[in-house]
Amino acid sequence: MRVHGQITAPVRSAKVLEFPRMGQPISSMLVPREHGSWGLWLLPLISGAVIGYVFGPHAALAPVLWFGLAAASAFLIYQPLESLLGLSLVKTRSQRQQQIALIWIIVLTIAAVCSVLELLHLQRFLVLLIGVVALGCFGVRSLLGRSRRVRVLKQLIGALGLSSTAPGAYYAATSRMDGTALLLWLASWLFSIGQIEYVQLRLRSAQVRSRRQKAQNSLAISLFHVLVMSVAIAAGMAHAAPQLLGLTFIPAIIRLAVCDYVGVSYGHDGPDRLRQCGSRANATDAELFLTGPWAAHLADQVGLCADVLWRQAREQLKAMPTASLMPPTMSAGFSTRRAATLRPSATLV
Repeated sequence: MRVHGQITAPVRSAKVLEFPRMGQPISSMLVPREHGSWGLWLLPLISGAVIGYVFGPHAALAPVLWFGLAAASAFLIYQPLESLLGLSLVKTRSQRQQQIALIWIIVLTIAAVCSVLELLHLQRFLVLLIGVVALGCFGVRSLLGRSRRVRVLKQLIGALGLSSTAPGAYYAATSRMDGTALLLWLASWLFSIGQIEYVQLRLRSAQVRSRRQKAQNSLAISLFHVLVMSVAIAAGMAHAAPQLLGLTFIPAIIRLAVCDYVGVSYGHDGPDRLRQCGSRANATDAELFLTGPWAAHLADQVGLCADVLWRQAREQLKAMPTASLMPPTMSAGFSTRRAATLRPSATLV
């Protein structure tokens, strides 16, 4: 080919290599992606069922099982239904996926309807009211759209609907919708709020380097937890709520004291990497608490032993990689003598 007296090679069309697109797994479309949402409905259901079955005078197990099947079916319907309606980030991209999602919805709907009919046969008529409330929560959640400004609000409304399994399971076991059922619902929802806000705090503070800024960011959620704990303990002392409600916060108080003594951040219950603090400024106060009468009394209330907790805290401190570089605390001899002098009396325990 000659252009302006020059010989050039013929131009060939370039071939673009196209790699096959990886299709999303079917499980992500059928099973809810938010792993935290499983605990937001399953733990309240277990709590309501246990309290109703153990403390109810004429509790029955069969209605609880039927209610659990109905709740599980309704929970699993939500994700594929959102995918079909285009309201979820995971969408059906082929006709095969639409057919699978539709079959999954039909099967779960049949299971939920059969469970509700069996509950009505067992004279648990108020499960319909609980279902309407939960359905309304998720309807409002869907109407709010996908804006980031209402993401937390949507999660709180969804948690209100998911935590309705607590009064539902209690009612299924006892056939009573009383103050205990409503208290279970409120406690489960407040617990969900604390978890949601904690996750949002971790996301907001991920790029924050200043300790002062982190403390300011965590002030609201810290006050919320203190307020919930104070209200629960005060309600138990005033006999407006079961005293066991306040005792549920005792392990968190002891765990916070152990973390202050060892010098690690307060984290989740599960195994996780230790996040050491810059200094053990509160180690002395934490040691006084762990070896004092209040720790012994609180631990005894929840079936723990203060001496074992104190020994485990010291062992964890010795196992820390930089334990030798941390400021020294009170000597073990003084701690032992103080623990002996501050041991609570028999009337306190």
